[in-house]
Amino acid sequence: MTKAKKIGLLVSIVLIVIGAIIFATMGFNYDLSYGSAKRIRVPMKEEFSLQDYKSIAKEIYGNAEVETISVFKEGVSIKVKDTSDEQLDTLVAKVNEKYGYEYKREDIQVTEMPKVEAVSIIKQAIIPIIITLLVVLVYIIVRYKKLGILYTVLNLLVPAIITQLLVLSIYLICRIPVTNVLLPILLTVYAGSIIYSTKQCENKR
Repeated sequence: MTKAKKIGLLVSIVLIVIGAIIFATMGFNYDLSYGSAKRIRVPMKEEFSLQDYKSIAKEIYGNAEVETISVFKEGVSIKVKDTSDEQLDTLVAKVNEKYGYEYKREDIQVTEMPKVEAVSIIKQAIIPIIITLLVVLVYIIVRYKKLGILYTVLNLLVPAIITQLLVLSIYLICRIPVTNVLLPILLTVYAGSIIYSTKQCENKR
């Protein structure tokens, strides 16, 4: 192993350890779509403008996801990280002012939305990763059998595992919000590690 590779491996291990500590103490940072949140359901009596509700939600909460409830537009759903009684009162007042309603806070339904754990996202990649890993493993063992089974197996598994852990560690250390982009990133990095391992075996041969 060259000096550059040793330094790279050492840095990777340090980052993974730091990531593990942050995971144990703070966990992942989730965006509004995946993190724990509250969904506010505002019923509607007539036609309404979704943009009006987006403007109201942005004014009150800043970051919020606003969408219509069902294709029949039964109302508006506003998803926020958290809401206070004062904010709900402000929301009701602004809706009443905008549309001439006489809503009270009791007319607004608030429900808790549990967060989507990063583990459940990663689980979606486990099956395709295992299948491709087994296929590639059989291939490199047969093709590079002269290099020894132990070498070829370690050369495939170690980079694959380290790169996946490194990506997760970077997410944890940099507090990058967990979104639906995480899974494609993991799969792309995994594919890159497979190509790298195969190239290493080819050069060694």
